[in-house]
Amino acid sequence: MESVVIEKEVLLIIVFCAVMFVPLGFYIRDNFYRMKLFFRIAPNLRSNLKSKGTFRDYLNSGKN
Repeated sequence: MESVVIEKEVLLIIVFCAVMFVPLGFYIRDNFYRMKLFFRIAPNLRSNLKSKGTFRDYLNSGKN
């Protein structure tokens, strides 16, 4: 009798994880290329900020 209860609890945990993580997987898949682009651009932005001095200087440099 206890093994049936344990099997139901394990099944409940598996279903709960599927309900939680499957939609998250679809969201990440849809936005993967956008996130990948951000992480590819971020180091260049950071190096430009370091060479310009401050963030305000970097923002103002594009307006000149």
